[in-house]
Amino acid sequence: MIIGFGYSGQTLLVFTLLADIIDKDELDTGQRREGMFFGINALVTKPAQSVSAMISGFIFAFTNFNQNLEVGETQPASAVFGIKLLIGLIPAIFIIVGLISLWYYPLDGASKEYKEMKRQVSILHVEKIDRLKEKLSSSKINK
Repeated sequence: MIIGFGYSGQTLLVFTLLADIIDKDELDTGQRREGMFFGINALVTKPAQSVSAMISGFIFAFTNFNQNLEVGETQPASAVFGIKLLIGLIPAIFIIVGLISLWYYPLDGASKEYKEMKRQVSILHVEKIDRLKEKLSSSKINK
């Protein structure tokens, strides 16, 4: 359950940030390219998951984790320490790196610039919907 809280927070944060980045990109380019951004997200997160598995395997091997324990046997103290590293220190390091990167994130939801960006995106979407409606109505008239 504790791992789920951490994972869900990361997942929600990434998609929230992506939405803002996609809106900013749409204002800059005039095109909505969320597929590209979500593709890049997948391109980064899939190898990151593999790195996570590699770190776990390395820690287990390095700390003499015994996966074939008999009933009544316990893990060596080094393996218990390795498990604590995997559920405590290592995720904390990555969370700190993430928080540092968020410190430099250029969009601030409380700023006037951010609110203006969202207003401009809303106007752009209304304009796009109006153009689409106009195009659809003119194509129906031509038929």
